[in-house]
Amino acid sequence: MHQVSSHANKKATQNSNAPYRCPIECHMQSGSNPWRAVVSIRRIVDSDGNPLDRQSVTPFGNPINDRADVEMRIRQAQQALLNPDMPLEMFLTSRGMSKPSALRFTRNSIVVEIKGQGVDDLAFVDLPGKYYTLDRVGVSDC
Repeated sequence: MHQVSSHANKKATQNSNAPYRCPIECHMQSGSNPWRAVVSIRRIVDSDGNPLDRQSVTPFGNPINDRADVEMRIRQAQQALLNPDMPLEMFLTSRGMSKPSALRFTRNSIVVEIKGQGVDDLAFVDLPGKYYTLDRVGVSDC
C-alpha cells in the first residue's frame, strides 16, 4: 500500500471521520508521458439501488497533474456518489462537500486512473471496511 500511496503522493489515511463508503477502483499504468490522474464515477445502480440496464463511466472533473490533489478529488467523488440526485459538478467545489450524504453506502464506484512516468503497472479494487448490501428490509453482509 505504501508504494500505491506514494504514487498519489499522499499518506494512506485511516481517518474515521471520513471513511470511504463506496468501492474505489484504481488502475495504474507506467508510461513515458508526465504523471496524470483521471477520476471518474462508475454507475451500476440507480439511486434506489436497482441495477441499471447499462452501466456508465463519467469523468469527474478535469485530469489532475498535481499528485496532492488526488485525495480531495476522491473525497469529492464519494460525496457525489452518496448524493445521487444532485449534479456531479456541485461536488467539485467546497460548497458541495458540506452537504450531508443522502446514502450511507453505494455499490457505484470511484475509478482512479493514474498513468505516467514512475508509475507501476497495477490494478485493484478497494472495498469499504465492511461491504454491505442495503435492501428495503434492512442491512445484510455480503
